[in-house]
Formats: sequence, C-alpha cells, structure tokens
Amino acid sequence: MQIYITKSGHQQGPYTADQLAELFQSQTITSEDMYWHEGCENWMPISQFPGYASPEKTKLPPFPSEITPLSSAVGTATPFDSTKIKRYGRNTNIGVGLGFLLAFIAGAVKSQQDSAMLGALMQFIAIVIFNWGCCNYAMKKGYHWAWGLLALLTLPGLIILMLMKNRNKGKR
Repeated sequence: MQIYITKSGHQQGPYTADQLAELFQSQTITSEDMYWHEGCENWMPISQFPGYASPEKTKLPPFPSEITPLSSAVGTATPFDSTKIKRYGRNTNIGVGLGFLLAFIAGAVKSQQDSAMLGALMQFIAIVIFNWGCCNYAMKKGYHWAWGLLALLTLPGLIILMLMKNRNKGKR
C-alpha cells in the first residue's frame, strides 16, 4: 500500500507502512499531520492511522519518588523514615562525643606508667564507640552504615564523610 502524508501543508510520499512506522518512532510526523492512501475518501489525521502511537500515548509512567534499594549492598540506604533519621542523629552525637571523651581520658590513663594496659583498652573502646557514631552519621545522610567505617582512616575519612552528599536533605 502506498501512503502519502502532508506535513506543514506539503505532500510527501509515497511511503510503505514500515517506513511510516519508522517516521512514527522517530517522531518525524506528529498527530497534526495527515495521511491518505488509495481507498480513503479524504485526508485523515495521522492519529487515526492503524498502529500510530503518539508520543502522548507512549509516555512512561512517572518515576517513583521512593525506591527501596537492596539494604545489603554497600552504598545504598533504607527508605526515608524521619524517626530513624532523628535516632541516627542522636546516636551520631552520642557515639562521636563519647568516643572523643573516652579517647582523651584513655590518653591520660595511658600516660600513667602502671596503667598503660587499661589506657590501651580504653583507647580501643573509644575507637569502637566513635566508629559506631560515624556509622550512624552515614545512615543519617542516607548511606549504608559501612560508609561510616571511613572514620578508621582518621582525618581523611572524616573529611570524606562530611563531604558526602546528604541524600535525606529536604525530606520530612
């Protein structure tokens, strides 16, 4: 079948049905254009051509606003929950604050000649508590808890943690 179209008032063609399908897909022709083939009484809108899929009809559904990622993969976060975010923030403050305080005290204890072993144990506990706080900080920003282990890199790790984009910013 030989198909003719009018685009912007200019007749084009003839086209085969396959060629017309390519024009549909490339959006070269629009629903405002007209077509005619042998057997048609008048020119008809392209939107009435069998198999025509207008861009309006083929639009994808809106992207979901919230996706539940795989929680076991490093770098992904759980869906937004404001009560969890507040808890992560509180745990961050407790962990980091207590970790610093305990590390300071451990340093003083380690300097005592007869308390070096106790100071080392306190230092280890301070590191664990501090890293727990940093893991909560990563979760507060919308990342997997393992990102908080960057704190083990000391200052560079803390800087990276602080510079990471807050994925939960603006959510309530």
